[in-house]
Amino acid sequence: MRPRTVSDEEILKAARTCLLTHGPSVAVATIAKRVGITGPAVLKRFGTKERLVNRALLSEAPPDLSSGPKPGPLRPQLVAILLTIERLLYQAAPRLATLRAGGVVASRLWAKAHPRLARRNLLAWLEAARRTHGLAHSDMETAADLLVSLVEARGFLAWIEPTWVGTGDAWAAKAVDALFGTLAITKRSPGRPPSTRSRRRR
Repeated sequence: MRPRTVSDEEILKAARTCLLTHGPSVAVATIAKRVGITGPAVLKRFGTKERLVNRALLSEAPPDLSSGPKPGPLRPQLVAILLTIERLLYQAAPRLATLRAGGVVASRLWAKAHPRLARRNLLAWLEAARRTHGLAHSDMETAADLLVSLVEARGFLAWIEPTWVGTGDAWAAKAVDALFGTLAITKRSPGRPPSTRSRRRR
């Protein structure tokens, strides 16, 4: 009987599980055993253990928000963005910690998927929302920092001790409302300039 072919993704999944369970010093043989092949077979695929570790611990990149807000209210869009970033950073926290424990500086590997990219993408979206929907805040950079910092803290605390972080998604809506109010203006169609109601009629 022909032996089952093990995919690269299966090996990476096994490596991720072993690394997060046992730390960066886990043997390649342990990872290989999990998928039923030999250590040399794993290294033949990935070249070195370092390359295997790096690939296994890289995370999905934050969402590309360059197109800006979609038509319709901003509040649900922004809440959805925060929840997506939260999911990604929750995955990233233990992976970053494992890399650091192995002496790897994450910025060497995460130029594309580094968590701080989430802040840059979110800021670009907020600035676009200011232009197209009239979203108001005195300092969008600080708003982006506060939102991403909140998500990062939640991801870290949930990884350390899940009971320290409240369950559910209500926190995201509360964070948006705390920074931007009720966002009543978000029903305006994109592209329409901010209201000039306060201007005196000639």
